[in-house]
Amino acid sequence: MSLDRRSAIGDRQSLASPLLRADWRRYTGMRVRAATGTVWRLGRGGSPYAFDRTSMPRNQPHRSFDDFLHRGHAGAFRKTIPPLNRRIAMRSVLGSVFAVVVLLSASASAETLEGRYLESRNASVWAGQCVVNSEIGLAGNEATLAWKVDRGTFDGVSLEGLSIVAVVFGDRTFGIGNAVSTRSVIIVDERADERQQAALIRMAKSLAGSTLQEIVETKRSAIDFEMADRGRSGLSSLDAGIVKVRTRRLFRTDSLCGTDQKRMAYPPLAKIVDEQPAYTLESAYTGSELRVKKFSDRNVPSAVLARFTL
Repeated sequence: MSLDRRSAIGDRQSLASPLLRADWRRYTGMRVRAATGTVWRLGRGGSPYAFDRTSMPRNQPHRSFDDFLHRGHAGAFRKTIPPLNRRIAMRSVLGSVFAVVVLLSASASAETLEGRYLESRNASVWAGQCVVNSEIGLAGNEATLAWKVDRGTFDGVSLEGLSIVAVVFGDRTFGIGNAVSTRSVIIVDERADERQQAALIRMAKSLAGSTLQEIVETKRSAIDFEMADRGRSGLSSLDAGIVKVRTRRLFRTDSLCGTDQKRMAYPPLAKIVDEQPAYTLESAYTGSELRVKKFSDRNVPSAVLARFTL
């Protein structure tokens, strides 16, 4: 042989390894089509070998295992690095596994927050453009927003199971034209301690943004907020003392000038995901904190059920 066997293909013991023989069986009688790249195999003792497919003859199958290793190519198998020390290799693998576990743990412990959201307005949110145009400037300036945290923390404070409600009054229709000037009353879950109350208010401001501008009063009250099937059924109920909302599923028979059940006529008043349409059976505010007349809306396609995350 013109090519030194030991330098080209490693020691004889590794050449007879089951993996190399498996390669031989795999390629016996086959034509190697145009292929590029390198296929890695490990010989006995952890010795890595690289099989360069481009060096294989295209039209001449090998007749024997020896021929496969030595005669049909020049250096198709070559020893690329010294045999690996198994102990070092095991330490390397364990180190990689440990690093992955640490990264996954850090990701899981990262601060996350998610829950359910209800929005009800005194305007037809799920309606055709003819109805929407008729309400601009005359309605759509009153809204009730409610959040309930299913799990998670905010600013390091656990809020799991707690709720917060905002009743918002604007000087014009929400979502039309320039920014609306708003006044709000906030109702915080009475089960929340001082730190949780402050965190709930910060969370609501973070999610609602410019919707919550001037907060005229903050109240504590029992809040009963339920939503079925992540909002997909349209069923929800909210009872926060001075605020009550009930919704059901929006049907095609609720159509008003071509009700669109997939597109809101106005943008939502807070950051949400997976919004679902709902029909408002009742939406009432009976307080006096906003110094406006008490309002009540019934039987309007004006509610949005959704999820929120932070």
